[in-house]
Amino acid sequence: MRLLLAQGTPCLLSGDEFYNTQKGNNNVYCQDNATGWLDWSRLKSDRGLFDYVKALITFRKNHPCLCQKEPLKGMDRTACGMPDVSYHGENAWQVKNEVSSRQLGVMYSGAGVGDCDCFVAYNMHWLPHSYALPSPGKGKCWHLALDTDRGVLSKSIKLEDQKRIEIRERSIAVLISCEEDKTELRNTNFHSKGKTAEKKSVSETEKTDIVTSDAEKEKKCRQE
Repeated sequence: MRLLLAQGTPCLLSGDEFYNTQKGNNNVYCQDNATGWLDWSRLKSDRGLFDYVKALITFRKNHPCLCQKEPLKGMDRTACGMPDVSYHGENAWQVKNEVSSRQLGVMYSGAGVGDCDCFVAYNMHWLPHSYALPSPGKGKCWHLALDTDRGVLSKSIKLEDQKRIEIRERSIAVLISCEEDKTELRNTNFHSKGKTAEKKSVSETEKTDIVTSDAEKEKKCRQE
């Protein structure tokens, strides 16, 4: 996941996408044996990692802020009020200088490439950590798009807490900024262990349908 979230060109060795390890040997160019051969039949027996990598590549292509052509300088080059890249720790806009620190948040601005903003939270520690989130901007909110536990989500999940997120140990989470939907009443809470609990409520459209349906029933009863 870290490779496909990095700027630049990701380099994948053929077979990496379906567990081709070469038994740890990274120099098999001169070996004409099973160590250097690529067994394509393994893709048929287990497509789990292949589909995971495929989804990550698609996500990367859909978000050009993750693969920009120009070098990022940490400056507001588009006058959007946000630098093209900014670095964060457990506190927004603050990164610990200690070598022992294993927490990092990176926010990529999508203003210059016609994309939404992306915030990538890395927790390489063996303990869970809470991250303060930078503001996604006026009229916007953070949605969870993918994490280590579940991979790329088919539909992003709006965070109930827009100010903090807890990332479990040795995990990565990617948030995207989305326009605030004022008619959406459903809230989703994202927890540290990769579980979600949804609080379902009736949307404004559904409320209208229910009111209309009740009115029709009452009218029908009067006619009878």
